[in-house]
Amino acid sequence: MNSTDFLNLGDNQIVELVKNGLPRNISKTVNVLTVKDDVLFTWDFQSHCVLTLNIKAARENKGVICQKLLPLSPPIFSPEKIIANENGSLLVVAGPNGVLVFQLPTRCPPYGSYNNNKELVYCRTFSLDERLFMCTDDVEVLQVKFHPGSVKDNHVLLLTSDNTLRLYQVEDEVVCIGTFVVGDKPMAKVPCSKMTFLGALGEIAVDFDFGHPEINEKEAEKRPTTRDKEKESPDQSLVRVRDPFTDTESLIPVHQQQSFIKKSEKMKERENYSNFNWPVYVLSADFIITTVDIPLYEKKGYTVKGPIPLMPNNFFPFDKRACSIVCLNSTPQVVCIGSTHGEIFHGVVLPIEEKEDKQENQLNTSSSNQGPADKEIYFFEAVDIEFGLSTVTECQEEGYTCPIFLHRDESRCDRYFATHSAGVHTVHVGCMEDLQKFVVSEDSSDVFNIPSTVEYLVCTKTSSTKNQNPVIGFSVYYNPNSIITLLANGCFMSLALINAEIVIPKLEQLVLQDTETAAPSMQDMMKMPFNQHILKLLKKADSHPILKLSKNEEHSLKECHELFQRTVLIFREKIKCHQIAREEIEKRATALAVFKDYQLKELANMNHEKRSLQETAENLAEKYEEIKENQEKLLKRCAKLLVQISMKKEVLSDAENDYLLNLKKMRAECDKFDSVIDKLIVKKNYQETQMRSWKKQQQRKSYTISETHKNTIKDNLVDSSKRINEMIEEIKGIKKQLRLN
Repeated sequence: MNSTDFLNLGDNQIVELVKNGLPRNISKTVNVLTVKDDVLFTWDFQSHCVLTLNIKAARENKGVICQKLLPLSPPIFSPEKIIANENGSLLVVAGPNGVLVFQLPTRCPPYGSYNNNKELVYCRTFSLDERLFMCTDDVEVLQVKFHPGSVKDNHVLLLTSDNTLRLYQVEDEVVCIGTFVVGDKPMAKVPCSKMTFLGALGEIAVDFDFGHPEINEKEAEKRPTTRDKEKESPDQSLVRVRDPFTDTESLIPVHQQQSFIKKSEKMKERENYSNFNWPVYVLSADFIITTVDIPLYEKKGYTVKGPIPLMPNNFFPFDKRACSIVCLNSTPQVVCIGSTHGEIFHGVVLPIEEKEDKQENQLNTSSSNQGPADKEIYFFEAVDIEFGLSTVTECQEEGYTCPIFLHRDESRCDRYFATHSAGVHTVHVGCMEDLQKFVVSEDSSDVFNIPSTVEYLVCTKTSSTKNQNPVIGFSVYYNPNSIITLLANGCFMSLALINAEIVIPKLEQLVLQDTETAAPSMQDMMKMPFNQHILKLLKKADSHPILKLSKNEEHSLKECHELFQRTVLIFREKIKCHQIAREEIEKRATALAVFKDYQLKELANMNHEKRSLQETAENLAEKYEEIKENQEKLLKRCAKLLVQISMKKEVLSDAENDYLLNLKKMRAECDKFDSVIDKLIVKKNYQETQMRSWKKQQQRKSYTISETHKNTIKDNLVDSSKRINEMIEEIKGIKKQLRLN
């Protein structure tokens, strides 16, 4: 396997077609290559069509061919960018003077290709505002991306050179949903030049990217109101349908049922996504960032929030220009901004605190569709990337500038890629892990201690030469993790991005927990994984990229000698690193040999314990068999007893019959006594109520009865109540005796 062809793409027909069709005058970095769902898309400049190849199927089966997607209306502009949506239904081919959308056909077996693996496949295409971009020299397309909040993934967002975002929906036809102005429109141009004054001052938006979705609290609080029921008509038959959007029933005519269902489904679909805002971070060349919340389904006003405060204030120099922005998939949101002078700035998006100064907010809200910023970005570091390989340390080209294009790595949030006219770089954000831990644990320690690292993967230019071999295609492939790069000379490169810590298993996972009795030197070695220790020893002091220079350039003997000296120095450094790594591996092997002897002794002890356990297990098995036999005998005896008991008839004796009769008689007498007691209790309660009523009447009226009569009546009533209570107690005692008997 070639080290620069990890995916074995050199054996496919697509490489020859692309190489033969490339024009010779490509002098700037473009991106006419993308990979989506294991399918590679690239542009054929000679046939004016899209070339596709299923990489996964091509690696497994050599019978897979390269397909050509021919547009029904070929573009009349030069493509510079190709992107595909997530579900693989649309493909956008964009250039400064036009945007063409391919409607991709469905993929079919056996190789996951289009139209039964035919070589030529015709695709329906849509042109976005063709007349505007072709007939107007002042409006150019700068950036194209699919909106991630689209339900069907069919919303395309364009950034044009007149500081305007244009949103299109591509389905059966192209619909321009709206235009969103993010800055002042350029009016006048510099004399004898195509550049406008705003462009010269850097006040033109150059790139945008989507941030994390945010909950729209205002939309979430709103709830749809119940719809009015349709009026009943005697001439039409009505049907009852349930609205999935409002969860209510209504009566509608039969012929309107299908349209009602489709309309309710669309409204429900919009409801699911109206509660979220996808902020669009728009970057200007003068490092001014604004955010726009673009509505996808509702025609309502939009607000441009910004400019976002950039902290610290003196972090960005005034003599440099920004060219690209990317928002990493991290929490909190990390924003990376690239400049044309080879610097990339890393910042964290933070919610802005409420300020008491109202004048600043008034300046930010100068227009009707512009509001104050609700976020601020704290930039914590700036990394420098090398434009071209320096052959000697004294030879550094100054003043060379070129735009940098940043590409997100979906598999990792701490890594992204930078492409430019001098090659490809990979950037690792060192503080990403600590930053995410800080959000969870809120640790007060400094999270920005680990600096970011930059590795030069592919170099297409030396610092002492003027000719270059720019990158015209770049994409990340995730099965397995690798990058695919297309250079201006037609060279296809695929490099692996496999991490050693993922492929090599960690040794401490294979060690038993009782390693405390081992040698202390072994424990010290187990504190850090050995593979990481070796990787640190073999880590490159400087980046040593793969050199892919332009073939049209003739190098002098001095340049060749300088390259040879650099190569010798690199080999010396590598030899030293390999020697140190070899010594460490030998030490490790010696320690592992000692550890092996210790483990062999432990295995012998374990075998001895195993034999003793086997003997005890055999004894227990014999006892278990005896217990099992005794248990079976007991079960048989119990079964016999149960059979005998079931066969015995249940016949009562005469004494038992007499006892039952006596119990029944006593039960009848107890019932009589209970009824008598209940009647006496009722009488008692009645008398008590009568006494209470009599007392109340006595309080209200004054009788002419003498005191002797009153005392006599009271004594009689007291005696009668005592007699009744005594009778009740006697009856209760008799009842208890009967129950005891």
